[in-house]
Amino acid sequence: MNILTSIERFLNHHFPFFFDNIEEFYHRNTSAIVQGILSQEHSSISSISKDKLIGLSHSTLTRFVNGHNEFWDALRNRINANIFKDVRNKPFLLVVDYTQIPRRGKHIPFVTKAYDHCSGIFQNAQVVLTVGIIKDNAFSPIDMLFSNVKGGVENQQMTKNDQLITCMKKHGKEIKEATLLGDSWFLLTHTLLKPL
Repeated sequence: MNILTSIERFLNHHFPFFFDNIEEFYHRNTSAIVQGILSQEHSSISSISKDKLIGLSHSTLTRFVNGHNEFWDALRNRINANIFKDVRNKPFLLVVDYTQIPRRGKHIPFVTKAYDHCSGIFQNAQVVLTVGIIKDNAFSPIDMLFSNVKGGVENQQMTKNDQLITCMKKHGKEIKEATLLGDSWFLLTHTLLKPL
């Protein structure tokens, strides 16, 4: 059974501040991505596109995820506004963490050669920096950023620390009362003092 209809209702019910007023194209593609993420059978866009219940091609889903920046920016901003309105003027935890996801394909976006501290070797990986807040005993991400040091200076992504500093400056007013929770990688003096 295709559960896309149920997911669309779920998005409309729990996120009415955005999903009840978007074009059908965005709603259908977002629902397909959510359905794919919720399924334990899928771990990539390719896998999601092969699901007969979803019925969207790999090209369609890839273009949707990698393009439509205005849609993703608007979605992120509205979700963040909804998250921050509940913690305004209250102390809360700002959580910073990064995950290194091994990748075999060299042409996957944001794949770079990165050192894996667990295995002690360099490997092709996506390095994802997640910044979020804890409120009501739940974690709510406000940004997920990719770090990539491969390529020329003109197309290099920022390092994890630079991305954190940029993110903190971007959300400066909202996170003013937050306590930063992260490992020692992000707790260097220059990281904490630059945004002030």
